[in-house]
Amino acid sequence: MTYEVRRINGRAEAYPLDASFDPERLSGVWAEMDEADIADYPWLGAYPYHCRACARVGMAQDGLAVLMYAWETPVISRETRFGGSPCEDSCMEFFVSLFPEKTQAYLNIEINPSGIAHVGYGRDRFGRFVHAEPVKDMDIRTCVRSGELWTVSFTVPFSLIERHFGAAPLGAKRLKGNFYKCSGPLLHEHYGCWNHVGTEKPDFHRPEYFGDLIIAE
Repeated sequence: MTYEVRRINGRAEAYPLDASFDPERLSGVWAEMDEADIADYPWLGAYPYHCRACARVGMAQDGLAVLMYAWETPVISRETRFGGSPCEDSCMEFFVSLFPEKTQAYLNIEINPSGIAHVGYGRDRFGRFVHAEPVKDMDIRTCVRSGELWTVSFTVPFSLIERHFGAAPLGAKRLKGNFYKCSGPLLHEHYGCWNHVGTEKPDFHRPEYFGDLIIAE
């Protein structure tokens, strides 16, 4: 699949969130961004729960700005350790390869409703570098509305990208990536994705199944 990443003038900023957040009433450039539906649940036979979830991404002068939201019930958040396992809670995830023509390495960003994130870097699921402390300028924000709709907004600062990739993708025309919705066995275990993952069992760390993120001119 293909998603168009809109250009943002100025700095990357997380979308301001509060209990009144409504994805049907977005403001500014966010309303102009395409909405990626995280609607593919390849393993429904084993994990029948599914919910609606969506994502939007823009590229600014200093990073990517990401907004993700899901209609899930119940919404649970237990993990409190940055770099821990928020994927065991209600969780939304963004995996992105910034220089797909040069390296298979990618970032994985996984966030629960409390804003606790797991941020990793590597070429596959093994031996990844995981940040044990909050990432500077990532500006993670979350909100839960009426115990069902929950939202996470954050930035992927170029400083983080430069640390791992050695450069910022300012002139990039294409990234590769995927958006995911999941939770672990302590809740209603489920695994959804934007771009189809064709593995027998759930496995998000499969960059061969990333879709194209095309940077708008």
